[in-house]
Amino acid sequence: MMSRKVFASYLIPLIVGMIAIDLLKFGFLNQLFFMMAFFWPFTMLYPGLSEKVQQNKYRFSAMRFFFFFDSLFARIAKPESPLALQILTRGLAPIILLMIARFGSGSGNALFIFLGFALFEICHYSVQRIFKGTFLEPRTFAKADPNQMEMKNILDPEHWVGEESKSDRDEN
Repeated sequence: MMSRKVFASYLIPLIVGMIAIDLLKFGFLNQLFFMMAFFWPFTMLYPGLSEKVQQNKYRFSAMRFFFFFDSLFARIAKPESPLALQILTRGLAPIILLMIARFGSGSGNALFIFLGFALFEICHYSVQRIFKGTFLEPRTFAKADPNQMEMKNILDPEHWVGEESKSDRDEN
C-alpha cells in the first residue's frame, strides 16, 4: 500500500495545477481534461486495482473498459523496455481517448491533456527518485525467492516430504 507521503506527492501537484487552471479562468472542461490525463496513468498503475477490476462483478464497468483499452497499448512495452517507450505507451491510451472526447465535445484545449500527463510523469519520476522505489508498478513483478515455497506447494501434502525436525527424531 502507498504511504501518505507518497500519495501526497502525487496529489499536491495535481491540486495546485487544478487551482492554477481555475484561477486563470481556462474553463471547467480544460480542468477535466487535465485531471483525467493525470489520473489515468495513476489509476492504471495503482497496485492491485487491475486484478480487482478483472473480477466477474466488474464485467460491464467503465473501469474494466479503461483497463482493457490501456492494456492494448501496454503490451507494446515490457518492463525491461527503455524508459521513453514505457512513458509513451503509458500515455497513448489516455491521450487518444481524451482527444476523442475533446473532438466530440467541440470545445476545450488539447494542451491540457498533455500538461496533465506530463505533470503525472514528473511526479512519478520524482517520487521514484525521492522515495527510492516503485510504488505504482503492478506490471513489474519481483522475482520470487527460490528458497520460499509457493502457496500451492505449502497446501499440497506431497511437497511436505523433507528432513524431519529434531522434535520428530527425538520422539522416535
